Amino acid sequence: MDSGGVADIIGDGEQHTEGESARKKLKVEQVSREKDKTPAGNGKGKCSASSLLPVEEKNLFANFTFKRVLRADPSRKMAFLHGQFEKTANEDEEDSADGASKDAVVILEQSAFHLDHVEKMLAAGAKGDLEFQNDVYHNYRVFFPAEFNATKTTIIYPATQSHIEKFGQQPVYIVDESPDDYLNITLPSLQKSKRFDTKWVDNILDHEKETERIVFEDPDKESGFVLLPDLKWDGHNVDSLYLIALPHKRGIHSIRDLTSDHLTMLNKIKNEGTAAITEKYGLPASRIRAFFHYQPTFYHLHIHFTNIHFDAPGRNAEKAHMLTTVISNLQYDDYYKKATIPFVVGEKDPLFALYDHCLKPPANGSTL
Repeated sequence: MDSGGVADIIGDGEQHTEGESARKKLKVEQVSREKDKTPAGNGKGKCSASSLLPVEEKNLFANFTFKRVLRADPSRKMAFLHGQFEKTANEDEEDSADGASKDAVVILEQSAFHLDHVEKMLAAGAKGDLEFQNDVYHNYRVFFPAEFNATKTTIIYPATQSHIEKFGQQPVYIVDESPDDYLNITLPSLQKSKRFDTKWVDNILDHEKETERIVFEDPDKESGFVLLPDLKWDGHNVDSLYLIALPHKRGIHSIRDLTSDHLTMLNKIKNEGTAAITEKYGLPASRIRAFFHYQPTFYHLHIHFTNIHFDAPGRNAEKAHMLTTVISNLQYDDYYKKATIPFVVGEKDPLFALYDHCLKPPANGSTL
C-alpha cells in the first residue's frame, strides 16, 4: 500500500508500487497465536479487524537464488535484496510463460518491540554471552526464543527492472517543479511510463482484494474512502502505526490534481479517518500525523496516517505535505495547480533525465 511501499523506503512506504505485479507481495511475519476477537465487518462508520494467520513452517527461500544486496538501511534495520525464484509446477501458465525463473525483491526488516510482550520475552528464557563489562555497565549479545525474533519480510514477485532500480542505492536530487514543468515534462512522462496503472487499488476499492484488511470505509463514490494498514505496519504495534486512506473517486493522481471541489472529500478523510483510528487503536487525534507524498510512489491519490512518534519514511520536508495544510491551501484557490512544488528524484528514475539540465552535480562534489 508504496507499499511505500513498505513505503518510502520502498518509495511511498509502501507498501505500494506501480502496477498489478507489485501487489504480488508476500508479507511474512510471526504473529500472535491468540485469536483476534475484534468484531469483523466493514462499511461506513464500522471498523473491522484484519485476520492474520500464523506463518507456515517451511523454507520460503528454498527455491531462491540470491543475487546481490540492493541497499542496506542501518537506521531502520532493513536490507533490500535482489534474487530469483525458480518456477514451481503449480504456477499458472501465464506467470510461467516467460522463463524458468523470475526476479524478486526481498525486503527484510527487524520488527519493532511489542511493549506488551516484553515481560513475556524476558520470562521466556534468554541465552547469550557477556561481550564486555565496565563498572556498572554490562554488554551482552542475547538470543531470545524464536517467537520473539521475527523478521518482517516483504517479497515483490515477479519484480520488474523498475522495482529493482527503485530499491537500489542511487544519488537523489531536488526538483523545483513549476506548474508548466508538471504539464510539459512530468505529466507526459508519467503517462508514458504506466505509473497511472493502479489496478491493485481498484481491486481494493471494488472489494475484489484485501477486504479483510479494511479498517474503515465510507462508501460514497465521490467523497468516500477506504482506510487500511500499510504493508510496512504489522497491524498490532500502535507505536509504529501506519495506515493508508484511498479515496473512492478515481482520476485524482496526486495533490497536483486537487482543487477546492475536493474539500468535502479531504475533510471527511481527515475527520472520519482520524476518528476510526482513535476508536480502533486508541490513538488520539493529537498523536496522528496525516500527510501526502509528492511525488507519490503510486498515482491514485492517497493519504498516510501514522503515529506521530513513528519515524515514518517520507515525512521529510521535501516529500511530505500535511493534510491540514493542503485543506487550508485549497480554501483560497486551486493552489496546487499554480504552486511550484519540490520533489526528490533518484538518478535512475526516468524523470531524472528529463530534468537533468537543472540537476547537474558539482564536478568535485559528493553524489550521495
